[in-house]
Amino acid sequence: MAVNAVVFDVGETLVDETRSWERAADACGVSRFTLMALVGAAIVCGESHRSAFDRLGVEPQPAPFTSDPVHVRRGPWGYLQEAPERAIRISSLDELPGVLS
Repeated sequence: MAVNAVVFDVGETLVDETRSWERAADACGVSRFTLMALVGAAIVCGESHRSAFDRLGVEPQPAPFTSDPVHVRRGPWGYLQEAPERAIRISSLDELPGVLS
């Protein structure tokens, strides 16, 4: 398996995602608070955060998230969010080198 990039989405533990969410809200033409409210409401209702974009009538580009995805199922987000269909599922970062080799 050829790995071109490794991106960690860790719920802002390592990366401040503020600018990404601000750009997403701006691209959707809504206030940043509106987008965050829709995302939060979707998660509380047991839906994917992507349903917020459905409600706004926009479709995010999935390409960055569909190539060699690895879903680390840990912490609350690891259990609230569904892994992409083709994702490799692991429960610890210790498992990552083994699945990438």
